[in-house]
Amino acid sequence: MFYAYWLDDLGTGPAPCKIASGRLIFVGKSRRVCLARQGHDLRLSVSARYVADAPAWVEVALVTTRKRLHQDMKAFQAVASSFSPCRVYDKDTKTGYGEGQPCPAEGKFF
Repeated sequence: MFYAYWLDDLGTGPAPCKIASGRLIFVGKSRRVCLARQGHDLRLSVSARYVADAPAWVEVALVTTRKRLHQDMKAFQAVASSFSPCRVYDKDTKTGYGEGQPCPAEGKFF
């Protein structure tokens, strides 16, 4: 997983998807899966732009072999679909940021 702020003036953001290899749900929406070859391996990735405390983007990638692709793709889909945006509310300042449903009161945040 990779996360970064989206700074338009600095050209940050995911690399363009040269080869699309299907779609899956990621950060709450259907997204294109990008395929790239890395030597004998395959790299599949999916990325999304969203709003946290500032515009940001996140990407999750799978590096596998052709032989394991079908097996690993099931796990990749499960992991990718588990990513969802949420909205944080600060009780002290009475402000919020982010998008989507309210973030869980308890949870594991990275």
